[in-house]
Amino acid sequence: MNDSWIDEELGRRLKKGGAQTPQLVKTRVDETLAALPAERRVLRKIGYTAIAACVAFGGLIGVSLVNPDMARAVRSLPVIGSVFEMLGDDGIRQSGEAGLSSRGNVTAEDQGIAMTITEVLYDGIRLSVGYVIEGDGEIRPERPEMYADGKSINFSSGERGDKVKDGMYAGLIDYKPTELLPDQFTLKLEYRKMKDWERKVDGIPQTIEGAWTFAIPVKKLTDGVFVHTFSDNDAPRIQSEDATLIAKKVTFSPATTSVEVDMIEPADIAEIPFHQNLFQLLDDRGVFLQFTGASSSSQSNSGDKLRLTEHRLEFAPIGRIPEYLIVRPYSDPFEAGEHEQVYHTAPLNQQQLPITLSQGEAGKLTASRIEFTADETKLYYDIEGNNPYEQAHTVWIEDDSGNKYKETMPQLIQAEPGRYSFVMKLPPIDAQKRLTLSTIEMKAPEVDEQLELKIPIR
Repeated sequence: MNDSWIDEELGRRLKKGGAQTPQLVKTRVDETLAALPAERRVLRKIGYTAIAACVAFGGLIGVSLVNPDMARAVRSLPVIGSVFEMLGDDGIRQSGEAGLSSRGNVTAEDQGIAMTITEVLYDGIRLSVGYVIEGDGEIRPERPEMYADGKSINFSSGERGDKVKDGMYAGLIDYKPTELLPDQFTLKLEYRKMKDWERKVDGIPQTIEGAWTFAIPVKKLTDGVFVHTFSDNDAPRIQSEDATLIAKKVTFSPATTSVEVDMIEPADIAEIPFHQNLFQLLDDRGVFLQFTGASSSSQSNSGDKLRLTEHRLEFAPIGRIPEYLIVRPYSDPFEAGEHEQVYHTAPLNQQQLPITLSQGEAGKLTASRIEFTADETKLYYDIEGNNPYEQAHTVWIEDDSGNKYKETMPQLIQAEPGRYSFVMKLPPIDAQKRLTLSTIEMKAPEVDEQLELKIPIR
């Protein structure tokens, strides 16, 4: 694996109806079904709102990687396939598999570009939209105008996606409305601009203006949703030498675990420390929940001694109501200093499993089983460490022909304190080839233990 891939991956961590289908889509579907794409590029963004502004962070994964999820999704579902199952985090994926999302398959076409919204999910926390774009280039949508029953809605957003092949791009956008939407409404999205990332001038992608408008009925996910709001008097809080962390609200849904906290700190700090935009969440068993997104806003007036920053943190669903949660700020291990790339590799074959590779300060991975079938290859492995989801992502397989295999979002299959089991689903790999399992060393997260906040739920 070349160094540029690791550089970009590390950079990412500094911060997933035929009758109405236009001919442009129909003529390309058969091509997509025929073979795996030869190249892949992944854009992953996490949207943050700081001082009422949205800041995005993202990274690209190298073009030599194979795209198993997209090919499998396109093969198995009508016309486009399930973007939720292919790109979604655990909460989105589980909701899609359970049939809780609203099927879209609504297409709009303009300027030779066809955009299809495949599915929509709203659980009161995030409005997730899966889409596929067909056109000449690598086309991605810009920020749309959003309406709920005709009312304009403001929002922040985060996106991740895959280039399927030349002329086809799939993405998943998590829109974070700034106000609560109705339980049932017609979602209207008006996209007026697209960006072509294959055609750039001075590094800036070409802008394509047009009109891609969608109207989709949406029903809020209400079953299995639990909300607890703390009053000012009973809000859990913890104070360090120069900051106070206060819990305001906790929401559990089949798709998301959301925690809203306030951070109070001196107003004369030049800027908000970045680590305060990063939080870990543990349940009452000490299991880390997968981070899926966050937003924050800060306010202070001239002459104020203190500044208040409101954070909304989103994680994978927990599947039950715990007795308590633990929130703790941490510093991104990729944030500071130079990133020396230290690789660890080992031959991968069934007879020598299990094998263990160090991931540096972060912990280690142990591959326990690999399955070869005509349809796919599955790698089962465990992660030990305090940054399990990031550690699980920095794992890949390489064959003796130089092909590299990696999944966008490895699937968590079991979690226990200190050990997290994942399965990586890949395209068919020849079991007779010499395979190598690879990972990189990572620094352990630096946790602010003084601001570790326990939030009682029951």
